[in-house]
Amino acid sequence: MSLTIKQPYSFSQYGQRDNQEDALCPAVMTEETRFFAVCDGVGGRDKGEVASGLVCQTIEQTLLGDNEQCLNMTKADFEEILLRCYEALYDNRKVSRSMATT
Repeated sequence: MSLTIKQPYSFSQYGQRDNQEDALCPAVMTEETRFFAVCDGVGGRDKGEVASGLVCQTIEQTLLGDNEQCLNMTKADFEEILLRCYEALYDNRKVSRSMATT
Protein backbone atom coordinates (compact mmCIF):
# COMPACT_ATOMS: atom_id res chain seq x y z
CA MET A 1 0.00 0.00 0.00
CA SER A 2 1.28 3.45 -0.88
CA LEU A 3 0.13 6.68 0.78
CA THR A 4 0.56 9.98 -0.98
CA ILE A 5 0.20 13.40 0.57
CA LYS A 6 -0.84 16.02 -1.94
CA GLN A 7 -0.69 19.76 -1.39
CA PRO A 8 -1.78 20.25 2.23
CA TYR A 9 -4.03 23.09 3.30
CA SER A 10 -4.94 24.23 6.76
CA PHE A 11 -6.97 26.75 8.67
CA SER A 12 -7.17 27.78 12.28
CA GLN A 13 -9.72 29.65 14.30
CA TYR A 14 -9.77 31.27 17.71
CA GLY A 15 -11.41 29.37 20.52
CA GLN A 16 -12.12 30.68 24.00
CA ARG A 17 -8.72 32.40 24.35
CA ASP A 18 -7.63 35.86 23.27
CA ASN A 19 -4.52 34.50 21.57
CA GLN A 20 -3.90 31.81 18.95
CA GLU A 21 -2.04 28.81 20.38
CA ASP A 22 -2.12 26.65 17.23
CA ALA A 23 1.04 26.14 15.21
CA LEU A 24 1.58 24.28 11.95
CA CYS A 25 4.78 23.29 10.22
CA PRO A 26 6.36 23.59 7.84
CA ALA A 27 5.48 27.24 7.38
CA VAL A 28 5.51 26.85 3.58
CA MET A 29 4.29 23.59 2.08
CA THR A 30 4.58 22.31 -1.45
CA GLU A 31 3.74 19.03 -3.14
CA GLU A 32 7.32 17.97 -2.35
CA THR A 33 6.79 18.41 1.40
CA ARG A 34 6.81 15.00 3.06
CA PHE A 35 5.74 15.91 6.58
CA PHE A 36 3.52 18.18 8.57
CA ALA A 37 2.81 18.68 12.25
CA VAL A 38 0.11 20.48 14.17
CA CYS A 39 0.66 21.64 17.74
CA ASP A 40 -1.65 23.39 20.15
CA GLY A 41 -0.89 24.96 23.51
CA VAL A 42 -2.18 22.99 26.48
CA GLY A 43 -5.23 24.64 28.01
CA GLY A 44 -4.71 26.32 31.33
CA ARG A 45 -0.94 26.59 30.84
CA ASP A 46 0.90 29.85 30.30
CA LYS A 47 2.59 30.60 26.94
CA GLY A 48 1.03 27.76 24.94
CA GLU A 49 1.58 29.76 21.75
CA VAL A 50 5.31 29.84 22.49
CA ALA A 51 5.46 26.11 23.25
CA SER A 52 3.57 25.09 20.11
CA GLY A 53 5.68 27.42 17.97
CA LEU A 54 8.96 26.11 19.41
CA VAL A 55 8.01 22.49 18.80
CA CYS A 56 6.87 23.14 15.23
CA GLN A 57 10.03 25.14 14.55
CA THR A 58 12.18 22.31 15.90
CA ILE A 59 10.40 19.69 13.79
CA GLU A 60 10.72 21.86 10.70
CA GLN A 61 14.43 22.53 11.25
CA THR A 62 15.04 18.81 11.73
CA LEU A 63 13.11 17.49 8.73
CA LEU A 64 12.96 20.21 6.10
CA GLY A 65 14.96 19.23 3.04
CA ASP A 66 15.44 15.61 4.15
CA ASN A 67 12.77 13.76 2.18
CA GLU A 68 14.58 10.45 2.64
CA GLN A 69 14.29 10.64 6.42
CA CYS A 70 10.62 11.63 6.11
CA LEU A 71 9.84 8.70 3.84
CA ASN A 72 11.77 6.11 5.85
CA MET A 73 11.42 7.32 9.42
CA THR A 74 12.25 4.79 12.09
CA LYS A 75 11.14 4.72 15.69
CA ALA A 76 14.63 5.94 16.66
CA ASP A 77 14.33 8.87 14.21
CA PHE A 78 10.98 9.86 15.72
CA GLU A 79 12.35 9.57 19.26
CA GLU A 80 15.28 11.82 18.29
CA ILE A 81 12.87 14.47 16.98
CA LEU A 82 10.85 14.27 20.20
CA LEU A 83 14.04 14.65 22.25
CA ARG A 84 14.95 17.77 20.28
CA CYS A 85 11.46 19.16 20.92
CA TYR A 86 11.74 18.53 24.67
CA GLU A 87 15.16 20.18 24.64
CA ALA A 88 13.77 23.24 22.85
CA LEU A 89 11.08 23.62 25.51
CA TYR A 90 13.59 23.07 28.32
CA ASP A 91 16.08 25.53 26.84
CA ASN A 92 13.33 28.17 26.76
CA ARG A 93 11.88 27.53 30.21
CA LYS A 94 12.77 31.09 31.24
CA VAL A 95 9.78 32.15 29.10
CA SER A 96 7.52 29.95 31.23
CA ARG A 97 8.27 26.89 33.30
CA SER A 98 4.74 25.53 32.76
CA MET A 99 4.34 26.05 29.01
CA ALA A 100 3.28 22.90 27.17
CA THR A 101 1.91 21.79 23.82
CA THR A 102 0.22 18.80 22.26
